[in-house]
Amino acid sequence: MNTTIRSAIKQALTAPGFLIGILGVVVVLVFSCIEGIVDAFRTEELLAYGWHGAQMIYAIHSDAFLMTLPIWASLPYTSSFCDEIKSGFTKLYLHRTTTSRYLFSKILACIISGGFVLILGILVTYGLFALVFTPMEAVKAAETQNFVTVIKAIPNIFFSGSLWAIVGMLFSSATGSKYIAYASPFITYYLLIIIHERYLTKLHIVSPHNWILKAESLPLGNFGAVILILEITAVLSALFWIVGERRLKRL
Repeated sequence: MNTTIRSAIKQALTAPGFLIGILGVVVVLVFSCIEGIVDAFRTEELLAYGWHGAQMIYAIHSDAFLMTLPIWASLPYTSSFCDEIKSGFTKLYLHRTTTSRYLFSKILACIISGGFVLILGILVTYGLFALVFTPMEAVKAAETQNFVTVIKAIPNIFFSGSLWAIVGMLFSSATGSKYIAYASPFITYYLLIIIHERYLTKLHIVSPHNWILKAESLPLGNFGAVILILEITAVLSALFWIVGERRLKRL
């Protein structure tokens, strides 16, 4: 079982989609605060202390990042189940493992890659901001407040990415289309936002935006938001297991 899991995780974290997702996150985060960056290079005065951290917080709370989050999370591994069935790889691979091990490895690799692609993109961007802009800031003691704020948002972002990756794999396994794997997370994300803004305006927990943007205002605060995301991920993983098992029995 360990071999099956390690193989799936390695495949997810070394796939071209994983690197493309990281690059996409970096590009979106940078461009979400491009005006501030341009102004920083134009000014002749020192930037405010901790400026790079404040820009990073603004970037991860921007609509550009939050709306594209499910897209980047879906790139590394969501289509793998569908791709392997269509290529015939699954039929051959099942002779070396069991159906339950295969499905569990798919779920775990999808969850890990969907979360890590976002976190690594954020950390790379934060490193770039710190490297470029710290020398341009006023000198003070070591800055921690903004960095801590970014770190606090990581669990919500990681598990959100995991959730949308599972959404993509569930829909692709149900429809047999790899393109649905990439489109369904964004469509589902956007539909939830519309439902919240038009019909359930007082129920903030419905909007996936608020799982990151207003997590502290939700029931049980940030911890409650994480628990909600994990519960939904568990339910969707169980649904994928059922759908995937039926698909494998027809091979």
